[in-house]
Amino acid sequence: MSQEFDAFEYAGHLGSRWRAIAGGCVVALLLTAAITFFLPKRYTATASILIDPPAGSDPRTTTAVSPIYLESLKSYEHFAASDTVFQKLPRNSI
Repeated sequence: MSQEFDAFEYAGHLGSRWRAIAGGCVVALLLTAAITFFLPKRYTATASILIDPPAGSDPRTTTAVSPIYLESLKSYEHFAASDTVFQKLPRNSI
């Protein structure tokens, strides 16, 4: 027959085993620090932009694209190709 859950009894059980819990946390922290220290530093990112014709248009017809729209795409391309966003960040935030 199963017993009911008693929070005070469970807290007492965890309190009696605090050394094992703290030891496990320390071991996990040391392993994580060691692995992080030996991994190479790589900062990579990818972005994909999918440009679709306006919704509701017939796919069999050609869609006229305005020069203003093409110019806005060039500005997106310039922004995506530049590293100015990362250069403006403080050194310790990366």
